[in-house]
Amino acid sequence: MKNGRITVVGAGLAGLTAAVNLARDGMDVLVLDKENRHGGRPEFRPDGAASAFDLEALEAYTGIDISPACKHMESVVLSVFGRRAELVYGSESQMYLVERGARSTSIDTLLYEAAVDAGVKFEWGFAIKSPSDVAGLPEGSIIATGLDVQGFEAMGIPYVPLWGWFAKGLVEDRATRAWAHIDDFTVDYAFTTQVNGAVFSLLFQREKPLLESGKEKMARLVAAEGVELEGWRDLVGGASPHSRLSRPVLFKSNMIVIGTMAGVMEPVMNFGMLGALVCGKIGALAVRDAGAAYEEFRRLTAFFGPSMRIKRLHDRLPAGARRVAWGLFSGMLGNVSERNRERAFRFIPGYGNF
Repeated sequence: MKNGRITVVGAGLAGLTAAVNLARDGMDVLVLDKENRHGGRPEFRPDGAASAFDLEALEAYTGIDISPACKHMESVVLSVFGRRAELVYGSESQMYLVERGARSTSIDTLLYEAAVDAGVKFEWGFAIKSPSDVAGLPEGSIIATGLDVQGFEAMGIPYVPLWGWFAKGLVEDRATRAWAHIDDFTVDYAFTTQVNGAVFSLLFQREKPLLESGKEKMARLVAAEGVELEGWRDLVGGASPHSRLSRPVLFKSNMIVIGTMAGVMEPVMNFGMLGALVCGKIGALAVRDAGAAYEEFRRLTAFFGPSMRIKRLHDRLPAGARRVAWGLFSGMLGNVSERNRERAFRFIPGYGNF
C-alpha cells in the first residue's frame, strides 16, 4: 500500500471482486490491466463459462450480486468417446452459464460497473512481464493476472503450460446450453457453450501440446452437434496452476496473490470462476487481516491436494482405461437426479463452504 492506495493488477473476476470490496470499505483502489479495457483477451471473447453457483450464499460472502449475469443452464450434452447423453436442467437448478468479455451482458461488465460505482480507478495497458515489474509495485499489491504466463513467471510461481484450440461466433438462437467432449484428443476435456447468442468452443490440454489430428476431430464433433463455427485457431500463452500438490498460495514476495495464480482452479474439471470470486473477497480481507484471510484461503483450497492426486492418477491411465472410466462415470451421471448431481459439484472451490 502506498499513500493509502491499494493496487490491484488484473481486471478479471478475482481482481474486480477484490477491488469492489476494498473500495466499499473506503479505500483508494487502482486496478491495472494489460488490455485496453475490461473483459480479458479480446481475441478470446465473448465466451461462455459454466459453473454451479449458490447465488444467495455467494452474494452473502462477497457482497456482490452476480445473478443478473447468470443464465440457468437448460441442458448439457455429454459426448464421451462417441457415446452421447443429454442432461436437462430445470429452472430451479444451480447450474449456470455466464458470458465472459466486454459486452453489456457479461459478468465482467457487471463487476466492472460495480467497481466504477464504488470509486475504483483504472489504468489500462500495464502488464507484469518480469520480476522488476513486480518490484516496482507498492508492497501489498494484489496480483490477479489469471492464466497469463508472464504473470506466473514474473511472480516466480510454478505452472504447467496450457495449449488450446478454439473458435467462437454469434447466433440468433438465445438458448443457454453446453456440450462437454471427453475423447482421446486430450487428457483433459473440451467444451462448447452457448449463452446470450455467443457460441464458444475450446479444446485444451495441460502439460503437452495438442495433436493436429485431435484439433480436426474436435471441429468435426462440434459440427456434428449442429454448431457452425469457423476460424478455429490456437490459444497461445496459457498457464495452469497445477504443477504440484501443495500449489495454492495467497502471499508471495510481499504481494497478495489471488485467482488462478493463487491456485483456486479445481484440477479435475478445471472450474475456476467460482473460486476466483470467493478468492477476490479473501484478497480484500488480506489487506486488513492477513491471518484471517489465510484461514479463509485454506478453507477454500482444502480439496486442491486430493483433487490433484485424482487428476494425476487419471492422466497416467492408458487410453483404454480412461475410456472405460469415463463411460462408467457418464452412465452413472445420467441416472442420478438433478439434486444429487448438484451435490456432487460441492468439491468446486467456493461452492459448498461459502
